[in-house]
Amino acid sequence: MTKAERCLRMLVVHTLADDPIWGHLRAKGHTVDVAYSDSAHAVAGYDLVFGPNCWQLHAPLLKYVPVAIQAARRRKAAAHVASPA
Repeated sequence: MTKAERCLRMLVVHTLADDPIWGHLRAKGHTVDVAYSDSAHAVAGYDLVFGPNCWQLHAPLLKYVPVAIQAARRRKAAAHVASPA
């Protein structure tokens, strides 16, 4: 899998957007968008969505973001292998 295939599109709820982890992830090539609206956001194009009501991500759990990224990469790689090119 190339580096571009490993990079993920992530959406994070605005209340968690100030954490430095998102800048580190952007520096690694990931796309991190911030949802500022409380209404339902179009999430179809994202590999991961982080917020208080998805993945139960609250500030003390931000240290587990890398674990979620690893799981999403594995899932994405398995789907890439399973689908014919």
